[in-house]
Amino acid sequence: MRNWIAFFATTALPASASAQAVGLDPAAAADIAGAVSDCWKAVGVRDVNRSSLAAAGWKTATATDPKGGSVTSPPGLYGQARRNAVIMVPAQASQPMCSVIARVPSQNDLGPAVATIQKALVELNPKVETARDGNSIYFLALPKLAMVDPTGSKDRPGMRIVVGYQNSEKK
Repeated sequence: MRNWIAFFATTALPASASAQAVGLDPAAAADIAGAVSDCWKAVGVRDVNRSSLAAAGWKTATATDPKGGSVTSPPGLYGQARRNAVIMVPAQASQPMCSVIARVPSQNDLGPAVATIQKALVELNPKVETARDGNSIYFLALPKLAMVDPTGSKDRPGMRIVVGYQNSEKK
């Protein structure tokens, strides 16, 4: 378990990334699981296959300010009209990774969302195993792995799911 924690510690997005969910409407568990599945499929040995994300309907996200003006989105931020979640792919990471950030309707929806993510990942790879460390839940089918963490507040709960590929070789 500690090796996976170290992996995520070296590849995790900045804490401010979870704040991105503040502007999102709550997402259905199936939408979050679909976004995580798209990340799982796109993460590879050397990089994140952005063409795979595009083929799944993810487009470079655009943002507007409260007055309707255009705001520059950070590079690597993707959105999809049919899902209330965003995908982030950092330009520089020590290991290939892709993250999903989403809000949920209530704290009671966190557990069902995690269960839906687990089901979707097991459908992609029946060898996916689940582990827990504190508030983090891990889905493992090495070398691929995903870490789910609750984010947000009691009034605006959300989740961040980091999907990565643990390379054992040096670049």
